[in-house]
Amino acid sequence: MDKFQEKETLLLSLYKVFDTFVERNFQMACTNGCASCCTQNVTLTTLEAQLVLESLKQSGRPHALARLETSSPTLFRPRYTINDLALACFNRQEPPEEELGPDSGVCPLLENDLCLAYEVRPFACRSFLSLEKCQPGGQANIPATLVSVITACQQIIEHLDEGGLFGNLTDLLVLLSESDNVRSFARSEITPDSGLARTKPLPGFLIHPDDMAAVKPFLDRLFTGNVNGEPFHVRMNSLRRPAPPNGSLSEQDG
Repeated sequence: MDKFQEKETLLLSLYKVFDTFVERNFQMACTNGCASCCTQNVTLTTLEAQLVLESLKQSGRPHALARLETSSPTLFRPRYTINDLALACFNRQEPPEEELGPDSGVCPLLENDLCLAYEVRPFACRSFLSLEKCQPGGQANIPATLVSVITACQQIIEHLDEGGLFGNLTDLLVLLSESDNVRSFARSEITPDSGLARTKPLPGFLIHPDDMAAVKPFLDRLFTGNVNGEPFHVRMNSLRRPAPPNGSLSEQDG
């Protein structure tokens, strides 16, 4: 298994642990065909985008990729990642201001209110959850504990994709659809100059110390979970750097 495949394996493992955690602990109102949150403003990492791209190609849905080229030009394009934000907070610095812009319409992967890549949908889509049914223009009702778990997962996914890119789903899928770029990302080579934000390693979890006790059971389950014969944290550490003496991850060392 090469390095890129290893990252995909860890990403899918995180998806599974998160989805199970939500199912066991919360009664969400989200149902099949609930698509009010499926807009063109979905963001993701190159690792997630490559997984979506592979799924679309294997499922024989070229029309979905062609649709990306005609998406609205008013897409939300983030200037920084969540690990950038975490580092700025730890250093008591103000992050750059984001320009959210107008709602730019439905996601290009949505068809008849169903996602064409649902099984490998990005984590941002998995975390669009609510205890009450959402209405267009309304707000989701998400428990505070779940918000903290979502934040931790976003930071871990970015950590896995360190050196890649972070941005709008449309921008990344269009970029990765070019074969040379796919090979570059798969070999963990320097990413092309696309103007998108670079993914960063985890500087520490962006979670208030008072909330860590509630998040710890989820992190323990994730990090100690078996991934092809080894705990998640061991395989994750082997991708980044030599594992620490106790083979564990602290709140600050990712």
